[in-house]
Amino acid sequence: MKQTIFVATLLLILSGCQSTTPQYYYGSYERNLYEFFRGDGQSLEQQISQLESSIARAEVKQISPAPGMYAHLGYLYLMQGDDSKGLAYFEQEKQRYPESRQYIDFLLKNAQGE
Repeated sequence: MKQTIFVATLLLILSGCQSTTPQYYYGSYERNLYEFFRGDGQSLEQQISQLESSIARAEVKQISPAPGMYAHLGYLYLMQGDDSKGLAYFEQEKQRYPESRQYIDFLLKNAQGE
């Protein structure tokens, strides 16, 4: 009886130590975002390259990229003048994170000057 209680207690304790997989993959997104708003960072091409590689790593790890990552990448492409890629990434953000649809639509509306 004591041995059964001991084993059950040990299993409960060890199951509490199990690590969980993260819901989102951030990669270099937070650092890139900080440097972007600080204004002393890398060129647009470097930021785009880093975000695209973060998204690729997230897909390899089968973890969703962080919310906002597609939108920020789309914004960088718009700043670079590549409207088609920029809008495509905004659409991808809306598809992946439907709760951001209203905000993304608002940003697109303002970007188009409506």
